[in-house]
Amino acid sequence: MDKRLKIITIITGVIFAVIFIDSLVSFTQGFQTGFTEGLEEARSGEVLLVKDIILALFTLFALFLAVLIPVHVFRIIRSITKSIFFEFANVKRLRKVGYSILVIYVIFVAVIIREGDDMLQASLEHLLLFLLGLVVLMFAEVLKISVRLKEEQDLTV
Repeated sequence: MDKRLKIITIITGVIFAVIFIDSLVSFTQGFQTGFTEGLEEARSGEVLLVKDIILALFTLFALFLAVLIPVHVFRIIRSITKSIFFEFANVKRLRKVGYSILVIYVIFVAVIIREGDDMLQASLEHLLLFLLGLVVLMFAEVLKISVRLKEEQDLTV
């Protein structure tokens, strides 16, 4: 395998891990704050609405997806370091990452709208997340075409 590609892949994995850990720490702090506020509201006798419960379930689903994204990314990185580029498993992993990012974007916008913030501002702040999801899906389709071409080439040789 090309040494430069291996070095770039390892650096990308390390940077991704650092960003993920930093995001997890900030999320944990926000979760603790929100949990204590919600607990205080529950103790004060406020009634939870069905919308709030559904929104909480969607938020937990987004958290689940946010944990799955690094798993798929590291599997892709591991396969690249093993010189396994053109494989349908990598296409599936990239698609899962792309769709997960898009679902997280939709949930973020729904949460922000529910809290009464401006929808345009909310969507613009998270537009980069939406764009990232589309770019990952685009790369997945390019990789799918590459895998097909490689298989056709392997059959002709």
